[in-house]
Amino acid sequence: LNITKNYMMLNSIIMRNKYTPFPNDKNIAAVINGSCASRNIKHTDVAHFDTYEECLNAVDSGEASYSRIPVVVLEDLYMSDYYTNIIPVIESPEIYLSLGVSSSNDIQLYSILNKSLVNLTNEQTAQVLSNNTLMFGKKEMSFKALVYSNPVIFSLIIIGFILLVVTIVFMYFWFKMKNQVIYFKMKKVENISKVRSEFLSRMSHEIRTPLNAIIGLANLMRLSGEGDPVTQKNISKIDSSAKFLLSIVNDILDMSKIESGKIQIESRPFSMDNLLRQLSNIFLVMAEERKIKLQFKCCFTHKNFVGDELRLKQVLINLLSNAHKFTENNGEITVTVLESAAEEGVSELRFSVCDTGIGIPETDLERIFGSFEQVFRKSRSNQQGTGLGLAISRNLVELMGGILSVRSEVEKGSEFFFTIKLPVYEKQFDEILENNNEVRLHSYLAGKNILLAEDNDLNAEIAVTMLEMQGVHVERVVNGQQAVDRFQETLPGTYDLILMDLQMPVKGGLEAAAEIRSLSRDDAQEIPVIAMTANTLQEDREKALAAGMNAFIPKPFDVEQLYKSIEKFLH
Repeated sequence: LNITKNYMMLNSIIMRNKYTPFPNDKNIAAVINGSCASRNIKHTDVAHFDTYEECLNAVDSGEASYSRIPVVVLEDLYMSDYYTNIIPVIESPEIYLSLGVSSSNDIQLYSILNKSLVNLTNEQTAQVLSNNTLMFGKKEMSFKALVYSNPVIFSLIIIGFILLVVTIVFMYFWFKMKNQVIYFKMKKVENISKVRSEFLSRMSHEIRTPLNAIIGLANLMRLSGEGDPVTQKNISKIDSSAKFLLSIVNDILDMSKIESGKIQIESRPFSMDNLLRQLSNIFLVMAEERKIKLQFKCCFTHKNFVGDELRLKQVLINLLSNAHKFTENNGEITVTVLESAAEEGVSELRFSVCDTGIGIPETDLERIFGSFEQVFRKSRSNQQGTGLGLAISRNLVELMGGILSVRSEVEKGSEFFFTIKLPVYEKQFDEILENNNEVRLHSYLAGKNILLAEDNDLNAEIAVTMLEMQGVHVERVVNGQQAVDRFQETLPGTYDLILMDLQMPVKGGLEAAAEIRSLSRDDAQEIPVIAMTANTLQEDREKALAAGMNAFIPKPFDVEQLYKSIEKFLH
């Protein structure tokens, strides 16, 4: 080759493998194919490569000992990769660039190129260098090069990531352990709740059973008409005290249902007029005895609504009972019901019970709604009660979508009020006004045959006597197995109805009812079976219906309640 004059000079750096002794006679130099550099290397082997990148990779891998790389090329290579086994040797001669023309021919081309290179300006030379070698800023740095170029930052990132992973793992196991603790606490609470429910159910059954005997015997004595007025008055007191004890049991069970979330609000059509007349019949006699003026102020355009009549009546009875307790003789109690349209087909009803009683101190206005809370005043410190009435009433009102509130002033009276929305019932239905104090003649019961399954002798005696007073023929068995056997032994149509206690020895009422329903005879599916038991929880009712029973009479029951429940299925 005929070599032209130098047209450019590049700074270069010798890059050597840091694990290879340098300089050394056994060093291997990595050079570009066609480079004149191999001619100047003495006492060293030469390895030829096509690019500077291959040269640098050879040095990094140990295949070559060193290589001389232009600075501008080295910057580009380090943007693409990072070479961990290479260290620079600062002292390095410059690299001169020239053009080579074949010496065998084309002398004229060589002359032209040589003269042209002499006339190149520094700006033109810099432009050539920029266009062909400077890649910095045009090429993105590789991830590996970025990591090795910023070791501290990436070390902190890795440490942070490890800490994050450790924290996540720790939080996972901590929450898992916490969930286990919560789970065991919930199981403990569920077990306690289950034990409490079982206790309340058993307590209710054990109390209601003798109460059924007391109330039943009082009804029988009252119906017999025997005894002088003093005796009849004492019987009424016994009946009243027994029913008061029953109300305490009911309040405790209702509060337990509310706390466990098992109480439900039903939606059935009812007559508001009928509801208010029942309240009037219950409290009017009590008010007249103490010369208390009881009045009802009502203003509503619709008579029938859809809601839970029983629970609404329970709330109003609680409020009226409190008003009656804490109102002095010759006082006044006013029940107000106002209706206003809320939306189409729905009315907004405001209920208010106002009295002129002793009032409630302002500091006690919220406390009275707590469970077992009572406000005692000297004039009324002997009033009986569990302190659950207002707590139950407030919860029931909230379940119906309202808020029970109170306004009161000491020695001037109190007003309890709430507002609920009820759908209007447009259809007509028969209004039945019940009077529990009046025993009517149920002629349709006469001549009917009833099978009674009751293990308690006294309760069975009371039920038999009540039914025989209406001309019913009763046959009694003492357990569920006897009821099944007796039903199988008789011809179809022998019994018109079966009264079944739930808790009996040998076989309970639920199993007996299910077995009767499974018998292959014509009347096994048709004969009415009514549960008559002291188990009054909702789940007991559901179990009775699931076993094939038609109705549920809770103990203790009024004589009229017994007659009407039976008559409903015999008529």
